[in-house]
Amino acid sequence: MSGGEGWRMNSSEIAIIIKRYSILLDKLLNGGFIRFNSENFRTELPQQSGVYLISEDRGDVFETIYIVQSNNLQNRIYRNHLMGCRRVSTLKNKLIKIGKFIDESAVKKFLHENCMVQYVIIENESDRDSFEHFAISILKPKFND
Repeated sequence: MSGGEGWRMNSSEIAIIIKRYSILLDKLLNGGFIRFNSENFRTELPQQSGVYLISEDRGDVFETIYIVQSNNLQNRIYRNHLMGCRRVSTLKNKLIKIGKFIDESAVKKFLHENCMVQYVIIENESDRDSFEHFAISILKPKFND
């Protein structure tokens, strides 16, 4: 397209959206974290909609390995990623498929011993979807396509 055909927003509207997502990203990264091996891991996760990231503790740095959204953060993170099989966890499936781990129990052990989760509540589905893509493009998690 030439001459901006197809654009529905002007540059100031785009700048406002980028600013809003930058604030959400800051909130996501600085809002604290929950380790998968936390005694109350499941109950510390809200049953609300939002975007979450999973990071691996590499000793001197936390490496973002996965970012995604969910309608129910507790169910998705606890039931699917930690306790679920690879059929219900894209992350588990990917880690097994690339040969990083041999099976679901090995991924569960990895998450439990080495990883943490951070999240931000975003109720609006469209905002969640857009922010998820924004966060992925900025943080470039290791296991997102």
